[in-house]
Amino acid sequence: MKKAFVVIAVLFFLKTREESNVYAQVGNEWIVYTQPYVKIKVAQDKIYRLTYQNLSDAGFPVAGDPRKFQLFYRGAQQAILVQGEGDGVFDNTDYIEFYGQKNNGYLDQYLYVTLTDQPNPYYNIYSDSTALFLTIGASNGKRMSLFSQPNMGLPAEPYHLEEKLLVLSNEYSEGQRYPYGSLEGRASLSSFDKAEGWTGVTVSKGAQLTYTITGVDNIVSTGPKPSIDAMVVGRNNRPHKVNIAVGPATLRSIRDVDFDYFDDFDLRVQGKAVDGDPTNGYGVIFRLQDKGNRSVDD
Repeated sequence: MKKAFVVIAVLFFLKTREESNVYAQVGNEWIVYTQPYVKIKVAQDKIYRLTYQNLSDAGFPVAGDPRKFQLFYRGAQQAILVQGEGDGVFDNTDYIEFYGQKNNGYLDQYLYVTLTDQPNPYYNIYSDSTALFLTIGASNGKRMSLFSQPNMGLPAEPYHLEEKLLVLSNEYSEGQRYPYGSLEGRASLSSFDKAEGWTGVTVSKGAQLTYTITGVDNIVSTGPKPSIDAMVVGRNNRPHKVNIAVGPATLRSIRDVDFDYFDDFDLRVQGKAVDGDPTNGYGVIFRLQDKGNRSVDD
């Protein structure tokens, strides 16, 4: 059975590799063990508000100087808004606001043999929740910048760029099998390997899947055309051929993609390839075809 899976991102799919001296830091240098901390778990990308009562119920020392309130996320202090901190007292009508983000695959990349082997950086293997830590530091905390300006008659910007993201997490792929390239390979590494992680559903030989990216509307004709980035990853030790077709109504074949085994392939489609009426979204079809000359489904 020939299999592959897909991870789709609109506009761009960015991979980064960070290299550092692993002996220089252990990751908890930001913690001051003499300070109190309260753990805040979030699972959505949005602005959160913590009231006086919220913090008091969590055991946070609300009697402390609010100007020294500090919020940390993944070891870095975050800019927050502390309403009413000017008088140095956190009153029962005061509150904290901050921008929280659901968990993604950023930390998962360090589990892999090679950082770039991670197929889906948008979805965490274990949990969609992430944690922030609120404390009272020795110095004033980082704050959001406030900006206010009257309308001076400036013309409106002709357009802005927006990203739409479709993250697929239907199935868990166990990753590369060994011996490498063997059709009977069943062994795997104890560490995370190529193609391991959450993916869309498996596409077998002769089948196809259609994904619709919604909310791609109000496109300005004078602005840049939409672009689509997609990743396709193999699910067994066979060569794969995938046909990519894109369009809002009449789907147009863009190209055939050839790749091997559990490897992945990044595809970017730009310009007129995704042009058309945006009101119904942009349909994306991935077709998996057999690369060899075998006449049976394998």
